[in-house]
Parts: sequence; C-alpha cells; structure tokens
Amino acid sequence: MTLKSGTGEKAARRASPFHAGEQAVQARFGVRDKIEAIGRRIIHSEMPKQHRVFFAQIPFVVMGVKDADGQPWATLLSGQPGFITASTPTCLEIGALPAVADPTRSSLSVDSPVALLGIELHSRRRNRANGRVTATSEGGFSVAIDQSFGNCPQYIQARRFDVVTPGSAAPPPAIEHGRGLDDAARQMIAAADTFFIASAHPGGDTGPTEGIDVSHRGGKPGFVKVDDDVLTVPDFLGNYLFNTLGNLVLERRAGLVFSDFTTGDLLHLAVEAEIIWDGPEVDAFAGAERLVRFRVRDMVRVARGLALREVGAVEPSPFLARTGSWTAVAATRVNAGGPGDLTRSVREGRIDLGVRPQRIRMEAFARSSLAPRATSRDDEALISCPRARTDLAGQSPSFPVSIAIDL
Repeated sequence: MTLKSGTGEKAARRASPFHAGEQAVQARFGVRDKIEAIGRRIIHSEMPKQHRVFFAQIPFVVMGVKDADGQPWATLLSGQPGFITASTPTCLEIGALPAVADPTRSSLSVDSPVALLGIELHSRRRNRANGRVTATSEGGFSVAIDQSFGNCPQYIQARRFDVVTPGSAAPPPAIEHGRGLDDAARQMIAAADTFFIASAHPGGDTGPTEGIDVSHRGGKPGFVKVDDDVLTVPDFLGNYLFNTLGNLVLERRAGLVFSDFTTGDLLHLAVEAEIIWDGPEVDAFAGAERLVRFRVRDMVRVARGLALREVGAVEPSPFLARTGSWTAVAATRVNAGGPGDLTRSVREGRIDLGVRPQRIRMEAFARSSLAPRATSRDDEALISCPRARTDLAGQSPSFPVSIAIDL
C-alpha cells in the first residue's frame, strides 16, 4: 500500500475498509496485503449507478441489525419491485418494515447501524450496502450508505418468485418464540439450501467498518447439520474479505434467518458461533475450508412473514458440484474405521471423498484475472472472489487460477 507523504500507520489503519477482526483473519491465511489492495478498489462510500438500478428491481432484501443488547438479528423484507429506491448515491429508501413481532423491528431507530444485502436469486447477482438509519415512518425507513460493494454468484440457488398481496381479510403473520429449537425448526433447517447470517463488530459503531454485516450462505440441501440445538455449517471458498468470520472472531453472537420460500415462513435464530479452523472434521467435508458451529439460544418463527412464493424449479448452483455432504462424511467415518482414523485415511488415499479438500494458491490468485481491472463498477462484484464462469452448457465452474490440492 502506498501512502501520501506525511501519513503514518494510524492514518493507514483509519483508511482501511476492514476492521481488526477482518484483518486478523486475512493475515491468518496470508492474504492480508493482497485483500487490502483489492478492498480499497471495490468497497465504496457510495453506490454506483448499477447498484442503484439493481436495488430498484429486486423483490426482497436481507437486513441485519443489532438489538438493544447488541445481539445481531437477520430478516427478509419484501415487496413489489420498486419498493426500494435510491434517491442519491448515498441513500436507500426501503418501503417495507418487518412484522411487528419480528426481532429486528424494534432496532430500526434513527442512527442505528443496518446492513442490507440485495440479492436477485434467479440471476445470482448480489450487492451489499451497509450504513445507518436516517429516518423511519409507518411504511419504511431510509439508510445513509457507508459501504457499498458487490459479491460474486457462488453457491446461490437460482429461484423465481411471485409477490403475494395479502387481502384485507388475510390473517396477520403468526409469531412463535422459543428457547432453542423445536422439531419443526430442526426439520426446516435440515432441508435448507440457503440461509443468511448477520454478524457485528462489538465496538461502539464509531466508523463505517464497525457496524453490522449480513451475508448469504448456500449449499446442497442438508448442508446445515442439526444436532439438537447445535448447527454445523461448512464454510466454502469465498472472496477472502472475511467479513463474517472477521466479525465472529471479535463477537461470537450472530443472527441467522432461514426461509421456506414455498410458504413464506421465516425462522430467526440468535446464536453463538465457534469457528473450527482445521482438523479432521474440516478435512472430511469436501470443499470445506473451515466449519462454523452455531449454538442456538433463541428462536422466533414468523409464519407467512415473507410476501413471496417460489415458482418453478430451483436451479442449484454449479459450484455445489465440488462440495460434499454430511451423509458422505458419516459414510467416510464408517469406512475409515472411526473418527480418529479419518484424516490419515484420506491423506493415505484409502478413502476417496469424491472431491478432495481444495485451496486456492494465493500467489496464483494474485496473478490471475482477479487483478483489479474491472471495466465498470458493475464488474467489481467478480473482483472480490475467484472469478468464476459457467460454460455455455451451464455446467461446472472453472477458475483462471492454479489449484493446490491439500491432502
């Protein structure tokens, strides 16, 4: 990084788009300087025109907020396309509010930090906008943007929706609260191929890097393992920004939201996270870089909380072809003779996981087409992750980088 004359280390830290937790995880994997340079190019303090147009055309947005105790929560807000507008490059106006008993509703107050993820599932486009609430009304709220950047299409299942307009006689969303999970929640989670996670910096929200973030997570149905009130999720190859993990190393509390897109039901969870960086459990799950384990503390279920209904067939992400399943992990453990023999069996080639754990060589990553040279800000969503493309037959993704196989 090149600094202007007279600036020092303190000024450099202040200018970084990443807080200390994100920087620590980037350093852990040896990508700190490379990602700092990329982050300075792709993370903006205002929305480019492409992002403003994008938000205006989507039927739902994912939102993350913190409650009065600092607990992050995530939810989905929906409406007819156009319910979100961008009056200026630094202001989003959202014409929707969470349900009255939604755990995020009471946290939408002026000057509170808020994270927004605009995601168009059928095109697999997604853009982030983090900022602060500037105004609220009976029909929505406004957000001043601090950070705006795009994300790549990895692990997104393509879906299409119809927007549901409730009639005047429609019952209000039914709300249920609980400590931990009940059987219905466990079944919903075990069938999911998508969820969203809100995570937060534990500080005083004094700068654009110290607020809240909300992210997408996707996998094959069943990629979230459910053990009573504990959820275990593989963390696949991503964009190396480590926004979520960077928050979790500083603040273990997070908020998850699962949606049944066929019924509109939302399941909100308050959890505590533990990151499993490496070891036999990680090695056993094909494609996993790490695992994240969530212990569920509180649950809020909102029946019909999302005014969208899925139509047509779901198209799984082509990136999932390179990932495993918990069923395969269980079978591998049996064939290996027990959990203690798993890693040795894989490394000696006695157990074939189908797809072996992969790591992108950071040196190749830096020399690849990831070198920041987007022709427009709309292209920058692809700079922030290994630039993946799907061939015209719509099959498996390929990467213009070298792959190192770690066995």
